[in-house]
Amino acid sequence: MSGKKSLVFLGLFFSTLPMSAYADGVVPAVNQFADMLTGLFDSSSQAIDDSEYLDVSVRHCSVMVTDLPADKRDGRFLALRQSVSTDAKPYRVRILRVFAGVSEETVRVSSFALNDNSDISELCFKPEAERIISFSQLAEEKCTTESRLQNSTFVGGTVGDGCPSSRAGAVRMTSELTLDAQGMTTWDRGWTAQGQLAWGPEKGPYIFERVTKQ
Repeated sequence: MSGKKSLVFLGLFFSTLPMSAYADGVVPAVNQFADMLTGLFDSSSQAIDDSEYLDVSVRHCSVMVTDLPADKRDGRFLALRQSVSTDAKPYRVRILRVFAGVSEETVRVSSFALNDNSDISELCFKPEAERIISFSQLAEEKCTTESRLQNSTFVGGTVGDGCPSSRAGAVRMTSELTLDAQGMTTWDRGWTAQGQLAWGPEKGPYIFERVTKQ
């Protein structure tokens, strides 16, 4: 993979609702994480400094998901839109659920793919009151990550051996994340059954600087 540009696939990340749609009992760390993640980020500075990294834009916005099953009603939901900055069409869209981890300082994030007939690629450009989707529009629940708050920064990623992956010859993927008020770093990589890198940046994580708040 050395010398080749790699798209970053954030197998993780995030969710929410800064209004009455909040679930009852959302813990402070969940709100803090979701608020930090909300907005527009890009890796333009890193792409200028290192040609092995693309200029990628990542946008998260709060959404309301209706008809939630009982075991998914806690936490906050976000839409994720990810694209190369020069391409109007995103290469990755997801719905993210941010919910409490095992302690008050930890949060977990699950990502949901969309059904084939659901298109949320422009959802974040709508007024917040119009960002409503049904749980029936979501497909399988993807990888879940866990992050811990450490001195105003969330640090985490996948646990154990990571999550299943079938992309580009990989059998599993791992993700590492740091998130604070200024931006985030993400290092998503796919691994073969022999433990070799199948996709993702080899040298280090993508560095995303915050462009705007949502």
